[in-house]
Amino acid sequence: MIGRYLLVVLLVIHFTNVHSADTIQWFQTSEGNHDRITPQKPIVMNTTPLPTTPNRIEVTTKITYQTIIGFGGAFTEASSVLFGLLNDTWQNEILNAYWGEGGNNYTMGRVPIGSCDYAIDSYNFDYQPGDYTMKYFDISHDLVEMVPFMQKAMSINEKFNGGTVSTPINLFGSAWSPPAWMKANGQMDKTPTSGGLIDDPKIWKAFALYYVKFIQEYEKNGVPLWGLTAQNEPLSIVPWEACWFNSTQQRIFLQDFLLPALESAGLVSPTGPSKLKVMVYDDQKSSVAYEYIGDVYANLTTQHLNEIWGSSWHWYSGPQFDVMEGIHELYPQFHILATEACDCFPPNSKLPLPYWYSGEHYGSDILGDLNAWAEGWVHWNLMLDEWGGPNHDNETCDAPIIITGVNYFDNGTVDYSNSSLGIYYQPSYYYMGHFSRFIPPQSVRIGWVSNVPQLQVTSFLRPDNLIATVILNTSDQPESFTYVNIDTGEWASMTINAHTIQTLLHSSV
Repeated sequence: MIGRYLLVVLLVIHFTNVHSADTIQWFQTSEGNHDRITPQKPIVMNTTPLPTTPNRIEVTTKITYQTIIGFGGAFTEASSVLFGLLNDTWQNEILNAYWGEGGNNYTMGRVPIGSCDYAIDSYNFDYQPGDYTMKYFDISHDLVEMVPFMQKAMSINEKFNGGTVSTPINLFGSAWSPPAWMKANGQMDKTPTSGGLIDDPKIWKAFALYYVKFIQEYEKNGVPLWGLTAQNEPLSIVPWEACWFNSTQQRIFLQDFLLPALESAGLVSPTGPSKLKVMVYDDQKSSVAYEYIGDVYANLTTQHLNEIWGSSWHWYSGPQFDVMEGIHELYPQFHILATEACDCFPPNSKLPLPYWYSGEHYGSDILGDLNAWAEGWVHWNLMLDEWGGPNHDNETCDAPIIITGVNYFDNGTVDYSNSSLGIYYQPSYYYMGHFSRFIPPQSVRIGWVSNVPQLQVTSFLRPDNLIATVILNTSDQPESFTYVNIDTGEWASMTINAHTIQTLLHSSV
């Protein structure tokens, strides 16, 4: 996609003077062998004249795009209770696998505000009808499993310097549903298009305050939030927790209730950098995004528009990267973040281990989103059990880490023994690592061009001035190509096997 726009530009960039040859350090995950982010034998790049080979992937730092915030997953109640079942040894393995030295270097995380489908049961933080001032607001539910899990992740992340850049875990909150007493259908789940907030300003103001209280209480407990989405999947008709917001309703909620409440709490500012990054939409990469996001951006007052950070996106409608890219072209001043992705199976299914498709699905979507201006990519649950749970809606979904030897039933009961518990790393864990381990925060996407249609590519300039290029082959055949650093004139002959992802690291100069 990006290649066709850059080809003409790259052709006019001249090679710099030849110097001592650079070396490519490269890492590979492949279905056909046991490589799992495995370092390969370094390749010394050539400084001789470039051969006239047909297949090329070329990169240049002379063209730059967005800056990366990070990668991560969701701290759902499902993941948190499974983490709580593990002994200290297993917990430490999980913590290191995601946030510690030698792990995936996650620097982002999503936090449900109240229950979602991947909770043991529906819950909220204020069960008192008519409590418009949130006098009875109480997050004690989250203090049992979820907040301690986040605190441990944050602690180990602080001990590890994040590779080339030291960075905190940027957590953002998303609400699936307000308390049932605020909703037109009187329940948190099974939301029709008429099942949004009750049409009463006191209710809308109370829901905005509900958000503020959540952010404040989490920070009091050592878990500050970096961002907030206005509503999870506001256009989804689903059997679990949801709240319908069309674009006009979301704009009104932001304009008249949420942003003023956040501003009063000192969380956003119309005149300077906001402490909290507010995101609109948080729904699918479908063409409806043009109308929805356009309505919100076009009709907010200038004051409140300055308090919007950008839009957030899910993957379930398919790889419509052109929509995400189109939104950037229309509104380049706003940021883009991919905030949810997972693969699911029929109810009561046992997950396939391994599930290679999910790894390639992750890799393909991350590449597409990054090339369409996403500044980060966050998947759904951090971990699940072998039956794709626990959840309270009989769903079976995959996650990068699977806790084996446990079955957390939909009624909240759990079947396991400490001796049977284990950790299994799905291919998606390694595919995520090909991005999150090697593209740290503050990396900048750079220009690239490829004439190998079977391969997906993206490339970044890291803060340490190394170039990180990720190449994905989802086809059944290996592909050979010449990899070229346009800026230096150096090149190397390479091959990528079928169903393989590679990350290449080399100097930019």
